[in-house]
Amino acid sequence: MSNRTPDGLLENPDHECHAAHLYLYLEPESLVRAIAMFVGGALDRGEAAIVVATEQNTKAVIERLQRSGKDCDRLRESGQLTCYDAEVLLSQIMDGRMPNHAVFHLLATNAIKRAQSDFGQVCIYGEMVNLLWQQDNAEAARELEDWWNVLIMQFRFPLLCGYRANVLEDRSKMARELCKTHSHVLAAERGRLQLVS
Repeated sequence: MSNRTPDGLLENPDHECHAAHLYLYLEPESLVRAIAMFVGGALDRGEAAIVVATEQNTKAVIERLQRSGKDCDRLRESGQLTCYDAEVLLSQIMDGRMPNHAVFHLLATNAIKRAQSDFGQVCIYGEMVNLLWQQDNAEAARELEDWWNVLIMQFRFPLLCGYRANVLEDRSKMARELCKTHSHVLAAERGRLQLVS
């Protein structure tokens, strides 16, 4: 386990450690803060950032980034910041109850290659897996996590996944399995970011 602070893990992740961070939250504002730290750090370093989030969360993250002085319109026009609607993207990759690997791989690798070609490094935030979890489709969620981890090893980028903590409480065995697919588990506790494992 890293001895870095939770804030440091989000703001300045190590591209060489193939990091997949799991962020557990109850309050949406806590999630937005974590995403903005993760994405904002990448943008500050001149790297690309890809956000795969619900429309509501994307809007809140953009607003928070703009309040911190970032010109999100310019960043999006340049391709340094790319946002995808998680619900729309999920509908494109699902084939019944399970995701289609070929479609996922094509969409994800094209976005990663484009970002790395233009900006060298990329950080990705995603919540498609959380949407599957909320739909009680843990098998598909685990499959997507495994596919993301293969891409992390191939392209060497940090990934942040957001999960509503109360969604995990009732499925303890699968929750432990999902935690194992991430290098770090972070959680908001009493208004502070905590490193859980």
